[in-house]
This record gives sequence, structure tokens and C-alpha cells, in this order.
Amino acid sequence: MDVFVFVILITVILGSIHLTKLWIRRNASATSARTDTLEDEVDALRERVETLERIVTDEKYTLDREIEKLEDE
Repeated sequence: MDVFVFVILITVILGSIHLTKLWIRRNASATSARTDTLEDEVDALRERVETLERIVTDEKYTLDREIEKLEDE
């Protein structure tokens, strides 16, 4: 009877280790996918900010703003 209990105990432990490894892998891949998505969003936002910076620092844009100010006065 002792050998039977020992075999069952080892089987349960090995099964638990296997399930834990599967759970860790699944969570790691989900985290990796989320990280990739967030990195893509950050890249897109950087491009938009660069475009806005170019527009705002453009001399023609600045000149147009000054003309608008003069027209408002």
C-alpha cells in the first residue's frame, strides 16, 4: 500500500508541475502579445507627434498664425 500511495503522490506532483509550466507559458505569451500591441501604439503616437511638431514649427504655419492675430486685432 505504501508504494501505491508513493506512486500516486509522485504522479500528482509531476502533473502539478506540468500544469504550472503550461500556465506560465500561456501567460507569458499573452503578455508578449500585449507588449507588442502597446509598442505598435507607441510607435504610431510618436509618428503623430513628429508630424504635429513639424506642422507647428513650420515657418508658414507660424506666419499664418501671426496673420490671424493681426486680423483679429
